[in-house]
Order: sequence, then structure tokens, then C-alpha cells
Amino acid sequence: MFKKNLLFILSGLVATLTLVSCGDDDTTNPGDGRKKVTVTDTLFGESGTLTDVTVAPESGNTIYLKGYYIVNRSSTLTIPAGTKIVGLPETIGNQPAALITESGDGTAASGQLFAEGTASAPIVFTSSLAAGSRGRGNWGGVVLLGNAENNLLSKIGTIEGTGGNYGPVGTAKNDDNSGTLRYVRIEYGGTKVSPDNEINGLTMGSVGSGTTLEYIQSHMIADDGFEWFGGTVNGKYLVSSGNDDDGFDMDFGYHGNLQFLFVMQDPDLANRGFEIDNDGDGSANTPITGATVANVTIVGTGKDKANSEDNDGFYLRRNNQLKIWNAISTNFRYAMVVDGAATGDNVQNNNLYVKQSILNGRTGAYLAKGSAADYAAKAATWGNIEEDPQLVGIDFTNPQPKPTNSKAANVGSVPSNGFFTANTFAGAFDPSSNTYWFSGWTNWVKS
Repeated sequence: MFKKNLLFILSGLVATLTLVSCGDDDTTNPGDGRKKVTVTDTLFGESGTLTDVTVAPESGNTIYLKGYYIVNRSSTLTIPAGTKIVGLPETIGNQPAALITESGDGTAASGQLFAEGTASAPIVFTSSLAAGSRGRGNWGGVVLLGNAENNLLSKIGTIEGTGGNYGPVGTAKNDDNSGTLRYVRIEYGGTKVSPDNEINGLTMGSVGSGTTLEYIQSHMIADDGFEWFGGTVNGKYLVSSGNDDDGFDMDFGYHGNLQFLFVMQDPDLANRGFEIDNDGDGSANTPITGATVANVTIVGTGKDKANSEDNDGFYLRRNNQLKIWNAISTNFRYAMVVDGAATGDNVQNNNLYVKQSILNGRTGAYLAKGSAADYAAKAATWGNIEEDPQLVGIDFTNPQPKPTNSKAANVGSVPSNGFFTANTFAGAFDPSSNTYWFSGWTNWVKS
């Protein structure tokens, strides 16, 4: 169903060209065996596929996408720092503009996206509309698919809105590598594909720990900012801002490590800070969804919604086993909600917790919902502080989320497993620092 070519726009003319390889020195990547192709003009992907290693135009150029653009298995797309990728509003059938890496098939490796920007030259996936007219749902998003484990009985899942499959074919490859995203913005996306079915900003299906995710903002998306469907990928320095649904959503056995996460909700439209499920039924399928997360700051809307539970901070349900350290949850209805008997049992068995954190809900710090047992006695052992973190500023267009509450500076050490950067402060931002790690490469404009 996908064309085996790329379309280019050059001097206002649209020409259909097949990829051609470079000179002898560039025909393969060392130790990889993948053919390398250099794209010298503006790339226009129209429901196309990449079947070779492709290098996008030089830094500062613009790439246009229309429909699903697939980085095939055993293929790689490299995008230079400073490149803008514009998702056009037109669809191909019901396919919005989206960049998707294909999962491996047991023989051929998963497709890879290497988008490595810098703080001064980020790579930006954005709307085609002019500033002031942009908004949620202008285009699709970015989807990474791999062969790491999940807890689906079939082991193979399909990503909502794309039809793309993910999961292990045969033995799970938990160190699967879908590429590198560093200093990347994904903004004004989340096109509705069908009723109640939108694409997230960054969607990950069974993505493995060989993938690198650092310094990524998902901004003004019509669905979740980030969503993991299974997988083992790790990540640091992730920003979810102004998104219609949840800041961070985890399902189907995702169990990676995450550190330095920031959710800044639009006061006018948002859902939960975190929404965590083992799966849709709350089954005991393994691996249980149970990421280990440290240094999180999540800031809610500051007001109730018609369905008030939709503006809770850490919403933990359906038998998950999330473990959070050194967090700040503020401006939500409840800072933390445990929903359901199985989830409550996980709390009592020390398999689910939020520790060494500052929890400041408008109604309260903790809520046991549904058939979950009250967990106040257990929470009292976690070393949390139920006070205002006193953030410097929570203006959505100019956030300054450093805590000034003196207790935030020394709540306890984060886990030590070789991944986490050692510290003792609560939240995503060091109270003793005068800078924010999101400065210079993020966007805080609503349109």
C-alpha cells in the first residue's frame, strides 16, 4: 500500500524520483551493511517508505510529510540538527502526516530514526500553519516500533491510529535499537484518525533499551504527550506540555527507566499527569507495567473539570507496578490516585509507590478509588512531604518550575542502577541551579 519512492519539491516543481546511492565511499555504513542514500533536496514523503539508509537535507532545511512515512525495517533515516519537519494537513486516505519506524520481523532489524539536534539547533516536527493559527491536531506525530517485550498474549500489538505492528517476533529483543532522538520538539500534532482515536506526540511500541531518548518536548498534542506500549526503552529530560490528554501514559508491560520528566498542563485543557495501566483489563499478564521513574515535576491545571478525576496527578490503575522517586505533583485535584483492588494490593506489597516526593493536591495528596484499600498508613512510610513545593512560576507560557520550598533540596537519594544521575532533590529541576535544562530548545507558544 506504500509507494517505494520519495517525492521531492525542488524550485516549486514536484518530481517523482527513486533514491540513488552515493559514491563508493558512502554505499554502506560500517558494520551495518545498510545501503546509504543522501537526499540533496527537500524531502517530501507521501505515504512512502524508506528501504535504504537515508540522510535528510543539510541542517536548516525543511522536510514536508503528507500521509504515513515509513522507515522500513533494516532502514535508517538520519535528520541533521536544525531541520524542520512539517506535517501537512492533507491526508492520504485517512492517514495523517506521521513519521513511523517499522518493527523488525525476526530477521531484518527494526527501522531506525536518528534525529540528533542540539540545544541551539533542535529538530522540530511541527504544523504547516502559520504561527498564531497552529493548534492541536494539525498533523499526526512520531511513532517508534520495535521488538522488545510486552505483555500481550499474542506478543504482537497494533498502534492506535497507524496500523503499525510492534512486539517480538520469536524471542524478544529487549536491547532493540530504534535510533536516537535528542533535542527534538514534536508540536501541534495528534490528528484524529477516527472517533476517539488520535495519534500521540511520541508513541513507542515495544521499543528497546538500545534506543536513546533525551531532551524531547511533546507540545500541544490532541492526545497524550508520550505513550509507551510495552518495551524497555529508557529516557531522560522529557517535557510534555499543553497536551489534551495525559502527559505520560504507560501500558502493556512497559518497564524502562526514566529521569527528569516535566509535565506542564494548559490551564484550559488537559487530563492526567501520568496514567498507568498494566493493560486495558488490569490483568496479571507479565511483564507487569512497572517503570522506575525519578525526578518528576508535574503541574496541573489548577481547576476542576466536569469529570474531576481527569485532572489528577499520578493516576495509577489496572494492576500496574510503577515506582516513582523524588517527584513533585502540584496543582492537580489529587496528587496521587490508586484505582482498583489489584493496584491497591501492589501498594500494600511494596510493588507500587511514590517515595521521597512533594505531593500537593488541591483536594488532597492521596485518593484510594474504586475497590482499592485505603493506603494512608503505607504512604506514611514513603517519606513524602504534603506541602506546597513553592515553584518559582507556573505560567504556562513562561514556566519556572524550580521549587523554593527548602525541603525540596534534600528528600533522599534516587535509585542507583547505572542509569540514574545521582541527586537528592525533589522534582525535575535542581533547586540550587539558576538554569533550566529545557531552556533554549523548547516552545511555550499555544498557537
